[in-house]
Amino acid sequence: MAKWLIAVSLTILLLGCADKPDAKPHGANPPDATVQVGDRTFATKLGTYCWGRCVDMVGAAQLLEGREPIRVNPNQEVSLTMAYEPQPNQFHLMQESGSGQTEISLSGNAFKAPAQPGLYYYTYSVWWMDEERANVSNGDASYVFALQVATE
Repeated sequence: MAKWLIAVSLTILLLGCADKPDAKPHGANPPDATVQVGDRTFATKLGTYCWGRCVDMVGAAQLLEGREPIRVNPNQEVSLTMAYEPQPNQFHLMQESGSGQTEISLSGNAFKAPAQPGLYYYTYSVWWMDEERANVSNGDASYVFALQVATE
């Protein structure tokens, strides 16, 4: 009886300590992220990431060299999506233009394109922060894309 109780207790303890399936990022590389403008969807380009290993990349303008920017209207809504579970739980968006860098607020993974015509580069950074351990990232990735705001 004592051996059975020890075996059951040990099994419960080991199951309780096991990682929850889908609680942490998985796969060989970070998931793809897309930009949605109206009914059009565009791929982003993967930048710097830590996903089992860390890879450092150049900035948005260099990564997107030779790639057409996404054409948008002034103040048009732009959404960022990722078909992946679990979803990241921290997000950050930086905009870069001739006038420097600006942090852009996201509302439900969406933002408004700039009002002024021009070419804008973006870096969308996401983190899968551990929900049980403070300041521990289970993975992170940055994605870059460019918007060309057209004149009306």
